Amino acid sequence: MAYTHATRKTIASRACPGVSFTVRRVSYGRRKAIAEQLKSVSAGEEAKGLRPASQAVGVIRALMGAMLVDVGGLELDGQPYIGRLHGDDRDAAIEELIDAAPEPLIEDIAAALLDELRLNGDAEKNSAPPSGTPPAETEGGSVAPNASGMGCGLTGTAAAITPIR
Repeated sequence: MAYTHATRKTIASRACPGVSFTVRRVSYGRRKAIAEQLKSVSAGEEAKGLRPASQAVGVIRALMGAMLVDVGGLELDGQPYIGRLHGDDRDAAIEELIDAAPEPLIEDIAAALLDELRLNGDAEKNSAPPSGTPPAETEGGSVAPNASGMGCGLTGTAAAITPIR
């Protein structure tokens, strides 16, 4: 029997009924690259003197750029959003989503992206690099639930953000 691995996963939004989003599943190599990218984003935003909330938006933007494939069932200003992330200006489409979509949806997407980055028991055992050396430890972070129960407050270093459940 052959092993089948899906490189994408579609998730129904808990915050916005009828909306779903597709995320890119993360391999060991991709996870490492994203961690480096998030460290860079976090350091750059911290160097600019931005508050933690502003840094969190930068982290979410970077995660969406690296892992968000599409959003379906969402209309922004009466126009379907689906497919916009496949256009010529992906960065502008992500900015539009962050700026115009309901905050609970952005929090839902961010939590799913962070969840995909986080390793659970079996995934962690099976993700060691081929050399057998364990992945480098990174400084921790968290996603704290807001009043609506959705995770949106990012704290700590962006390289190892994990949702608090």
